[in-house]
Amino acid sequence: ELGIDPDRVVAAGDSANDLSLFDAAGFAIAVGNARAELLAAMPVEKSYHARNVHAAGVLEGLVKWGVLPA
Repeated sequence: ELGIDPDRVVAAGDSANDLSLFDAAGFAIAVGNARAELLAAMPVEKSYHARNVHAAGVLEGLVKWGVLPA
């Protein structure tokens, strides 16, 4: 709807209800406290499982994907 290329979108989540976001986005971040059902089903080639939980995990993933500087 906004005309943003999906390859420029990063999704972040912690449970299976976030899978559609992971599929639609160019990159995905599963935070450290993500549920097993998300980890088992997320698209591996474009997903990162952070060690940190909650917002710290999102920040970690954004560094991993090059959105934020290290």
